Amino acid sequence: MFEGGAFLDKNVGEFWVSSWLVIVLAVVLYLVVPIIVWSCIKNEKIKKSITIALLVIYLLISIACILSFTVFAEGHFVMLFDFSGRWAAKTIDMSFSTVTLTDAFISLITLLPVGMAIEYLSRKQKIWVRIVMILGIAVASGLLIELIQFILPIYTPVRLSDVIFSAASVAVGAIVAWLYLLFVKAVQKVGKEQQKEEARKRSRKK
Repeated sequence: MFEGGAFLDKNVGEFWVSSWLVIVLAVVLYLVVPIIVWSCIKNEKIKKSITIALLVIYLLISIACILSFTVFAEGHFVMLFDFSGRWAAKTIDMSFSTVTLTDAFISLITLLPVGMAIEYLSRKQKIWVRIVMILGIAVASGLLIELIQFILPIYTPVRLSDVIFSAASVAVGAIVAWLYLLFVKAVQKVGKEQQKEEARKRSRKK
């Protein structure tokens, strides 16, 4: 049965939705919206509230992905909820030989919004505090995700590479946000200087 472009089969615990819909929603929510919020809204409390709300929504989505076996198949993003496995009985794959480019790419973009939100929310802290915070959360996130997948009776494989890629994803997200915020700050500075220059010209004419 289709509901809002998605299909839900309650008998097998399977949820799937168009891959393009997932991509469009992800780009809008976690690229377009933050850019608009951070660039156009002047009220700091509103910007902070929206950023936190987006982060919470993303974490909820991430939890659903962690608790399921997720794949892109035949143009659809599939989430299979199957808890018929054994508890804490997986073999941890320590090799990188089984990692595909698709796996690496997905792992590297998965936690980008987390890193972006952390960098924005901690931007007023000292640089060393932000670096320690981001690196700590990055490593902890990667370990926590794989630990949950190892313990729960789900069929998602547990791999050392996923820990590294997930941690890198948080760090890259923080760098992206840092660069963008620097860009916004520079643009705003140029705008203020232009306004001051125009004000000087008008005062000279008078």
